Amino acid sequence: MSIKHELQNIISRNGPVGNGKIIQSITEYIRGEKKAISSLAEGKFDKKQETKILKGFISHSDLWYSGIDTTKYIGEGAEQKIYEFSDQNFVLKLNDTIYYSFWEDYFNNLLIHNYFFPHLAYELIVFH
Repeated sequence: MSIKHELQNIISRNGPVGNGKIIQSITEYIRGEKKAISSLAEGKFDKKQETKILKGFISHSDLWYSGIDTTKYIGEGAEQKIYEFSDQNFVLKLNDTIYYSFWEDYFNNLLIHNYFFPHLAYELIVFH
C-alpha cells in the first residue's frame, strides 16, 4: 500500500495510529456534524461553527481541563505554549490552531505527525 493510501486511511479513521484514538473520534464527530449542518443550512461552514461542535463534543466527553499551573510555564513556539506536567515524562502543549482554517485540519495534522514520528507522538488528553 502506498503512503498516500496509508495516510488517507488514518485521516478517514480506517487505520490505526499511535495515540490517535481520541483525535480520530473527534474528527469523525466533527465530520458527521458538519454533514448534518451543511445538509440543513445554505451557505459556508466556518471555524466558528466547527468550534461550537467541538465544544459540544468536549463537554459531552468530559474533556475540559482547568488545572494548568501557569507557574510551570516553560516557553512557547509559533502556535503553542508549553507547560510542565505532573508526570515528568510529558509536557502540556496548548495550541490555539492559529495556522489552521479548521480544527479538523489541526487534528489531521496531529495524526499525520504521529504516523511519521511515533517516538514523538502527541497524545490528546484534554482541552483548555
